[in-house]
Amino acid sequence: MINYLSSIKIFLTMLIILVFISGCVSGVKQSEPHNKQDYEKIETDTLAKDEITKQLKELHKVSEKEYLISGGDEFDIYVFDNPELLTKGVIVMPDGTISMGLAGVVEIEGKNIENATKSIEEKLGKYILDPKVTLIPNHIKSSTFTIMGSVVNPGVYQVKSGYNITDGIAVAQGFSEGERDGDTIDMANLDLAFILRDKKILPINFVNIVKKGSYLDNIPLSNGDYIYIPSVMNLNVFVLGQVAVPGYCAYNDNLTLLRAMSWAQGRLPSSSDIAIIVRGNLVTPTIYKVDVEDILRGRIPDFKLKPNDIIYFPSGTIADYNLIIQKIIPTFELLNLLAGPFSAY
Repeated sequence: MINYLSSIKIFLTMLIILVFISGCVSGVKQSEPHNKQDYEKIETDTLAKDEITKQLKELHKVSEKEYLISGGDEFDIYVFDNPELLTKGVIVMPDGTISMGLAGVVEIEGKNIENATKSIEEKLGKYILDPKVTLIPNHIKSSTFTIMGSVVNPGVYQVKSGYNITDGIAVAQGFSEGERDGDTIDMANLDLAFILRDKKILPINFVNIVKKGSYLDNIPLSNGDYIYIPSVMNLNVFVLGQVAVPGYCAYNDNLTLLRAMSWAQGRLPSSSDIAIIVRGNLVTPTIYKVDVEDILRGRIPDFKLKPNDIIYFPSGTIADYNLIIQKIIPTFELLNLLAGPFSAY
């Protein structure tokens, strides 16, 4: 009996030593739970409710910009007193030109209707005395928006007069559906959906639009708008910036900052020791600044990640939230296009 107890004591002692040695070798503390003092939270310029309302009202004021012809636009061309010169379905080529019988090749891209008409009349004037041309648009493709993610038909669509966000979703045939626990559900994660305009995230709440019918959030669409509707099913974490292989990896409950960094094959020599973690939607995110060297040296726990976190490794010190987003967006858009309906914002 004494020998048995002695054996147990020896076993437990060896186990404690082994655990202690393993901890020293790894040098990395466990990531659960987080200590608020371990990671610096970056204060963002979160808009107050009144300021959001003010911006939304401004976004409803659609400015009528002068239409300029671009590649893909289609026209019918009439020549007064010369019905034989009627040309229908003329499409502006990618090089900005049209081909019109007697007039030959005419460059009209970047011109308004009046100036394009004059260009055609000048060409025809070599063969007809004082020609009078009427240029009638059939299909204008120069004003488009993009909608990606959990919609039935993601893609690029024409912005028609009066189109708003719900019209854009309808044109893409609505949200894609899937099954969960035997029930059919919408796959759209509206909490993290966003709209991008001129490389800026607009303060739009998609839950308010779809679930509450909010007129204020349902703004008119503009040329170049980019809408992304994430999926409720796919869960990823994005590793961007100064890493060997930027991209996204599948989320799991054990995913931490160091594991995600390892998946991206480590930092580049140009990378800062600081990692920026963007969590939540891009309109009102929570942003953490984490010192990777402190984690590696065991001073602070490894940072435990959540689904849809964006990890960004800058090349220098970054404190301004808007600058972080400006640097993230180009790669983020590219990943959306490459990956199709995946779990980003």
